[in-house]
Amino acid sequence: MTQQLLKFEMPYYIAVFTAVRTEVFEGYDETAQHLMGLAQKIDGFLGVEFAGGPEFSITLVYWKTLDALEQWKNDPVHMEAKEKGKSTYYATHHVHISKVEDSYGK
Repeated sequence: MTQQLLKFEMPYYIAVFTAVRTEVFEGYDETAQHLMGLAQKIDGFLGVEFAGGPEFSITLVYWKTLDALEQWKNDPVHMEAKEKGKSTYYATHHVHISKVEDSYGK
């Protein structure tokens, strides 16, 4: 199976979310899908990529501007979901925010 890699006009921003999951799965996928639907409505959302499985995951969310990313970070529904994630779904997690000024590959 071939997957299309996402490419965007420079510069752009990326929020990298890594997580080690707990054994609680109920409601997680539905919440994640709902949140991505909300993120897509924000002007400046570019795309999302996901890798991992039930124990460890990496989510990359691409944004045109830092303001758009901040809007997502401060969204009330997203903030509520983050708190539930910390208390229920994630044993550990990290968020990394980066400005991408160059990207290349085949």
